[in-house]
Amino acid sequence: RRYAIIGLDETTAFVDITEPRSPVIVADIPDASSIWSDIKVYRQYAYNGNETGGGIQVLDMTQIDPPTRTVTLVGTFNETGINTTHTIALNEESGFMYLNGARDLVGGRNFIAVDLSDPRHPSFAGEWLGSGATSTHDSQVVTYHTGPYAGREIAFLYAGDALRILDVTDKSNMLLLSTLPDADSPYPTLGYNHQGWLTEDRKYVVFNDEFDEFSGLVSRTTTYVVDVQDLLNPTIATTFGHPTGCWIDHDEHVKGRRVYQAQYTAGVRVLDITAPLNPSEVAYFDTHPENNAQDFGGVWGVYPFFPMRVVIASDIERGLFVLCDQRDRPLPGFTVDANPVACGSPLRFDASSSTHCNPTGSVSSYEWDFDYDGTTFDTNAAGISTTHRYPSSGVFRAALRVTDGLGVQEFMLLDITVECTIPAVSQRGALAMFAALVAIGLGVMLRRRQSAGV
Repeated sequence: RRYAIIGLDETTAFVDITEPRSPVIVADIPDASSIWSDIKVYRQYAYNGNETGGGIQVLDMTQIDPPTRTVTLVGTFNETGINTTHTIALNEESGFMYLNGARDLVGGRNFIAVDLSDPRHPSFAGEWLGSGATSTHDSQVVTYHTGPYAGREIAFLYAGDALRILDVTDKSNMLLLSTLPDADSPYPTLGYNHQGWLTEDRKYVVFNDEFDEFSGLVSRTTTYVVDVQDLLNPTIATTFGHPTGCWIDHDEHVKGRRVYQAQYTAGVRVLDITAPLNPSEVAYFDTHPENNAQDFGGVWGVYPFFPMRVVIASDIERGLFVLCDQRDRPLPGFTVDANPVACGSPLRFDASSSTHCNPTGSVSSYEWDFDYDGTTFDTNAAGISTTHRYPSSGVFRAALRVTDGLGVQEFMLLDITVECTIPAVSQRGALAMFAALVAIGLGVMLRRRQSAGV
């Protein structure tokens, strides 16, 4: 199943969006009253921080699926006096969480690494006190596998006064690699370096500056593309100025060849970066149709990382939006009974959550490949639901291919882990959370949003 998690004024809400036209709130956990919070997920746990106090909540989602439908607060991380954090980054590959702009009861602590090897009981691993006039606002942390930094964990810090790149492999001795701007790499329109995301080939970072528009430093809403192929010398390679306005931008994430942007009153904006040095806008959905004014209303967060083309956005005034990318195509979706599953056990595949982005469209056929090789689709079964048994252990990529009445096909992929011995506690399901973006589910109205995470 698929879930959106959204921070509210005094609670954190968990919303089942498996059937994207019919989102359902299934749980909510009280939190300190705050207009800011950020949530990240690791395995079956969600970690929720805010800027009011109380530390980082540890939320157990093991029982979120039907029939139990519960989420449990099982602990709070406040080791070394950590009281608040502005945002949270998480490197699932390394198993470390990072707190951006963290504070204790005395003052700023900046950038803190947290060990999630025991995800129910996070532990302090190290911190970087930083340099410059401001603390880290947001970050992305990844592990490199090729090139001179192979095996190293690299952090991209968006710190208000600069973009900083760190080697954080040794949590007790995090090393600053480079800063943008510096003497050799100008950034003349610096207002407040806010947030960004790596392209999937890790050649570029796409980021926004939250203050350059209303400070009069640019005449159009501006997205920056930074060449980071040399981590010691990041340089602004190009910028994209939006042709129709100069509103404030907030956050973005890269998925494939698209950048999904949360841009306050201008809603969700989507850039095509097939040619990274020549971005172009290809889609948008305006959650704030009143205007595109330079103020801090509208969309604050956007998340595109579901295994199908669902995009979720959190709007400060209007709550959670469930959107579909590319409106004239079917939208496949399926669930499984368990994941991991035991060798030889019957595993039910259910595609009843599949729909069409266009309200007048429909899905006419369903086909299944239980071990898709990424190239050739072998039809092992047909129908909206089916059952399959995997005879041996391993990770198998299950694929659903749906076809609409016009013959347009789309795929959804899901990795199925098959084990001959099932652990005592298993992950269930898939946890998360444009021509034109189309809203496909607007049934959840939530009080003021803090920040969305999935």
